[in-house]
Amino acid sequence: MQISGAIFDMDGTLIDSMYYWRNAGLFYLTDLGITPPDNYGELVRNRTLEQTAILFHDVFAVSKAPEQIVGDIFAVMEWAYREKVQLKPGAAELLAGLRQRGVKMALATATDRALLEPVLKKLDIWQYFDYTICCREAGTDKNHPQIFEQALAALGAGKKETPVFEDSYHAICTAQQAGFPTIAVADYSNQTLREQIIAAADLFLDDLTDFPWEQMTFPRNKEA
Repeated sequence: MQISGAIFDMDGTLIDSMYYWRNAGLFYLTDLGITPPDNYGELVRNRTLEQTAILFHDVFAVSKAPEQIVGDIFAVMEWAYREKVQLKPGAAELLAGLRQRGVKMALATATDRALLEPVLKKLDIWQYFDYTICCREAGTDKNHPQIFEQALAALGAGKKETPVFEDSYHAICTAQQAGFPTIAVADYSNQTLREQIIAAADLFLDDLTDFPWEQMTFPRNKEA
């Protein structure tokens, strides 16, 4: 695979945060005395924070306005990012290795900018990204390819040489259908879809330390 650019998801791909995203809303509802249904996980899967807040208001009858619910869950995640969340194994080494080889990198995430910047700086990987964009800024979620297309345009790299690194099955499918190479990353949150993800992606990594450097061609390889 030739790589001149790379587009990374953040949560579940580079940072080990999906446990907190999966449970922040659950803890929030429980604190309000609301018992979530058995299919809670399916109901919130692939939803943005704003979409989850609307669900809580409309379906779970949380009396606060969706904007207030967003703020409450946002505060939970601010704490998690500040106190708990760490990089996934191999993430820093992968980013440093790609940068050393002349690869331009973008971050494309569903997480709002007010959360993404502090955690990337805290984990000392902010400097690797030439461009960052979140779904709110792209105007849509990852069921649509706009966020990946905008990241690609900012990098100025060729689509066929710009893999999308993702843990989410639906985002992998979106990127694949849009013509991007895809590299899937195993995570706690995607275990039940493991086989579908393996089938959908061009490459599947159980761990970022498994990245097959020897199978890749980079800009600086071409110059040598």
